[in-house]
Amino acid sequence: MVIIYDLFSTRHAQNSERVSFNQCGMEYCIPGHSYGPRVKYYCLIHFVLEGKGKVIINDRMHEVHAGEAFLILPNATAYYKADMEHPWKYCWISFAGTQAHKYAEQIFGKDSFVKTFSDIKQIWQQIRTMLQEFFPENKLEETLCSQGFYFHDANTLSESFFLNSGLYMLLSMLFKEQSGQDSRKPQTGYAEKIKNYIDSYFLETNEVSQIAKRFHLHPNYLAAVFKKQYFISPKQYLLSRKIDYASYLLKETDNSIQCIASACGFANASAFGKVYKRHVGVSPGIYRRENS
Repeated sequence: MVIIYDLFSTRHAQNSERVSFNQCGMEYCIPGHSYGPRVKYYCLIHFVLEGKGKVIINDRMHEVHAGEAFLILPNATAYYKADMEHPWKYCWISFAGTQAHKYAEQIFGKDSFVKTFSDIKQIWQQIRTMLQEFFPENKLEETLCSQGFYFHDANTLSESFFLNSGLYMLLSMLFKEQSGQDSRKPQTGYAEKIKNYIDSYFLETNEVSQIAKRFHLHPNYLAAVFKKQYFISPKQYLLSRKIDYASYLLKETDNSIQCIASACGFANASAFGKVYKRHVGVSPGIYRRENS
């Protein structure tokens, strides 16, 4: 087994919205080799290259074959075991962050933890590239076949950036395949697209009319579509994102209230204070004193 841990970013990854690399590795399992049951705080994806095995996640069992992958979400109880006659060879990657499970579920589908990939060898090549940075090519295969346990702790910025760039490249590949499959399915409705847009650009957006113009919709129609699905108007949702972010800045930074008001798109600190108190119940200054 070879495995790489990112000790530099893992310390901060669990509670961050940014998805961060946790570890990757490769193992040629012996017949009947098992792992678990264990619970992890991060998302973990195994890609089966050869052979097969059994996976039990939260009491749901599935047999996984070469060309398939299985997903273990944070806080799920997982146990997996290599087949006695055709033990699997697999590689894996794990990543953490408050949004990690959301992205993983988009790749695998809601309430699904096994998925077939059209070119799993390409995925393996990406993980192999990451491993080769720390385990030379001429020793990697020999190391894998030895049944020993070899690991590398990445604890520098340079190594962390390299591993995170590899993770994002791999996620890009997985989402690209997913988008190809989604093109054969009904397209995402306007409401979800609008929500995704607000989530990404709420700091740059101050009026619903800006969003309507972006999607070439009448503001009234946009509001009706959004509220039908999310039971809140897009104006209220946009404001809630701004208020939530303002609360984060008040609690986690020393930025002035005027600076925070400007960053969240308010004309001045006075206007921001009135809106903030109406929604939170206290002024920005009091919130900061109570939560710093």
